Amino acid sequence: YALLFAVTATGTVKASDAADVFNSQNLFMRNIQSFMVLIGCFAAVGIVVGITLLIGRGKFRSDYLILTGIIFSSLIGMFSSMVQYYLIESNPEDPRVDIIRNLTMGGFVNSYKLDQVLIMAAFLVPCSAILMMMSGRLDALVLGDEQARTMGINVRRAQIAAIGVNTVMTAVVIAFCGQIGFIGFIMPLAARRIVGPGFRRLIPASMLLGAVTLLVIYDIAVLTNMTGYLNVMTSGIGSIVMIIAYIKGGGAARAD
Repeated sequence: YALLFAVTATGTVKASDAADVFNSQNLFMRNIQSFMVLIGCFAAVGIVVGITLLIGRGKFRSDYLILTGIIFSSLIGMFSSMVQYYLIESNPEDPRVDIIRNLTMGGFVNSYKLDQVLIMAAFLVPCSAILMMMSGRLDALVLGDEQARTMGINVRRAQIAAIGVNTVMTAVVIAFCGQIGFIGFIMPLAARRIVGPGFRRLIPASMLLGAVTLLVIYDIAVLTNMTGYLNVMTSGIGSIVMIIAYIKGGGAARAD
């Protein structure tokens, strides 16, 4: 979207004219950038899952999914860097550079208005409820596919449902807040240490802990004038936490 559809014209615009244009737009047009990113996220996950099934010859394996996701993420990162380089070389003042930066650095510039919050809630609230209803099945899946089947669970259906729900939630957050790394990885691990492995308690605990942590980080970002670089802060803090955890836990032994 940033490359093909963003407005590139420069010049002075009256605030009243900008307000009139904004008020004349419908909900979709006001948030078209976020909706386009949302569609892109769904397409990316579809490609990754499709490649995973192709490699596994129809069988879904988490290790293949993770590896494919890492490779695909690297390719997308390379493409984004090339686009940014091209735009900066062509015109350093191109507004599309800021759009791409906001997506890769993370922030709340596109998620603080009421209509944006309501759009996010329309996806996140039902998906959270579905995850809570699936908590028992998720507990069984942790035990392994064979054990889950003996408990009467359709493993393939449960896996697809879990991936689908998490894809929607992740895509919505990225579409409106950009990439904010390590929160979704570190906070569930921390919450697991507090409430235990049961998903019925782990899911809400992870949400609450992640929200509180991100608010604290945002407050720090406000004080340091880095509100448009949340991904830098969360990735730095998350990396330090992971290094400390591995050192204290003995590396691979801790991971097990």
